[in-house]
Amino acid sequence: MTQATFTVFTGSKNTVAKGYDVESGVLTKVAADNFYNGTYEAVDAKPEELIGIIKSIKQGQFITAGVHQSLGAGTCPADACRTADAFKLPDGAGLLIIDGDSLSDFSITSANKSVKKLRSLDPAMKTALIVTSPSASSGIKYKGSDSGLKGMHSYMVADDAKAMPAILENLHKRSVLAGLARAQITSNGLILIKSMVDLAMKSSNQP
Repeated sequence: MTQATFTVFTGSKNTVAKGYDVESGVLTKVAADNFYNGTYEAVDAKPEELIGIIKSIKQGQFITAGVHQSLGAGTCPADACRTADAFKLPDGAGLLIIDGDSLSDFSITSANKSVKKLRSLDPAMKTALIVTSPSASSGIKYKGSDSGLKGMHSYMVADDAKAMPAILENLHKRSVLAGLARAQITSNGLILIKSMVDLAMKSSNQP
């Protein structure tokens, strides 16, 4: 059975994951701190083991597809900083991570619908074991309001980790062709095409 190698980082509780606070009776998003200090450990997992690993991730922990090239575990920044040069995609199998945001824009309101849409993008994904976890901004309830499903993180084992950036690029393009995308105009007039497959995950050190 194919085993994927990836990295689990551990920092403070406010690292990477966003939070929420109440200001003047209004629920307000609190941005996460950047990760500077903490530890990291390489993990090997078969597809069926991903469920337990994803469920075990605690506040302050996050996963990257990249692994350190010489150290199986260490401390940041003493042993290594979380850069793309230090944490590269492994040889052999890797963890394909798909980050989907603003899924409600595409009428995706559940994990099952999210997986169904992903499977429709590529025949190879129809039989893959896909493990999902809602984003931190999903399911936030306050005074009768419910944010619903905002985003979904999907994990699966890819036989060739080096091919994962190309896989994500292809899935993004297929999302656009399937109508699972939207145009976003920045403050300086740039037009960005956002789909249910975030291309930021092409970077091996992206949380």
